[in-house]
Amino acid sequence: MVRVNKTVNNLQTVWNQLDKASEQLYNALDNLASMTNLSETVKRQMDIIDVSRVDGLKGEIEALIIEKGKELEL
Repeated sequence: MVRVNKTVNNLQTVWNQLDKASEQLYNALDNLASMTNLSETVKRQMDIIDVSRVDGLKGEIEALIIEKGKELEL
């Protein structure tokens, strides 16, 4: 794995990727929830998925972006 510096641009890229992932997961779960005759296994798996964890990580990345932005202002 190549190491990448924690720059505002790199953090913003990660935030964008997480944002897209979160949106796609919400959409996929909504689509599944509207389907009939899903197995209990699928329903249990859907219940286990916590998309809010991705949203929480986005918040942490956003805080790093703000922190890095303040460093650049100095």
